[in-house]
Amino acid sequence: MKRIISIVILMFAFYFSHAQDPHFTQYYMPSMFLNPGLTGSFNGDFRADINYRDQWRSVAEPFTTYQISADAPVSRSDNAQFSVGAYAMGDKSGLSEFTQTIAGVNLGAGVRINSVSTLSLGVGGGVISQNINMAGLSWDSQYDGMQYDPSLSSHESAYLQSATAIDLNAGIVYKFITGSRNPYYNDGVKGTIGFAAFHLTSPEQITSILEDKRYSKFVGHCNFSIGLTGTNTAVQPSFLFMTQGSSTMIMPGLSFRYLLRESSRYTGFIKSSAFTLGGHYRVGDAIAFTSMIEFSNFAIGFSNDVNASGLSKASNGAGALEFALRFMTPAPNKARLGNNPLY
Repeated sequence: MKRIISIVILMFAFYFSHAQDPHFTQYYMPSMFLNPGLTGSFNGDFRADINYRDQWRSVAEPFTTYQISADAPVSRSDNAQFSVGAYAMGDKSGLSEFTQTIAGVNLGAGVRINSVSTLSLGVGGGVISQNINMAGLSWDSQYDGMQYDPSLSSHESAYLQSATAIDLNAGIVYKFITGSRNPYYNDGVKGTIGFAAFHLTSPEQITSILEDKRYSKFVGHCNFSIGLTGTNTAVQPSFLFMTQGSSTMIMPGLSFRYLLRESSRYTGFIKSSAFTLGGHYRVGDAIAFTSMIEFSNFAIGFSNDVNASGLSKASNGAGALEFALRFMTPAPNKARLGNNPLY
């Protein structure tokens, strides 16, 4: 019975994971995968991010996804900046070992509209590659009428298949900050609103199991930080919308960030730290609980997805576990240009 449940889950998971791009619950950490316009748009000189996601391990061969990215401004003034970044993502799915690899480079440029807001544009280009090993799969022709016999031929002509194509992306981002000493602190009101388009070239895919071409993906996102007067706490609502072909993902979220302590202004002996706790609801799919601890140059995030779809009974509610790590230098509380919304 468990084998049957595992096969059913693999079928559903395989279909939905390849009807749309791999995704992360902590989508705000790998910012260049969220929107190329966010390239270099941070409070520092260099930023690197790592995400790792493990899904369906409780019932079947797991689906794993990882990404690593880094970006930095290469030219910056009070009113404009130009940035570059590089990224790579890998995704491996179940018994078929279906793997996808996406890698490329982003270019970003931002201008200061006024004292409280900025507009940034970004473009990215690279390659997307897919591979599948069908030797690990079971086929109808390998059942002899009584039981499964892996020694029987599957009559499939190709066990190993692959496809590689050029990939192009673009995005735009509007940011604002009011009443704050520094983007790191929990005072004032800050916000980011963006729109992005991915796979503008509709790259080729492995046609024996997927559509001939990958659909373009369109992303709308926003997040805000609202400082609570007289406290070290900020309320942070967020919203993510993605559509790709016939698949749509809607994910509202709400987090609370508490500034544990500020760093010492002159000696640097005391390091800044903050803690965030919240949740997101991926409509029709999962409820995700998220947390993050920030200390000096580092931020560590963890999330747990609880399955809320029709597969929740089979999976016992277990969806995905995700880990994220960010490094930024200098530490994000040390803004040299104060509350400049570009950074």
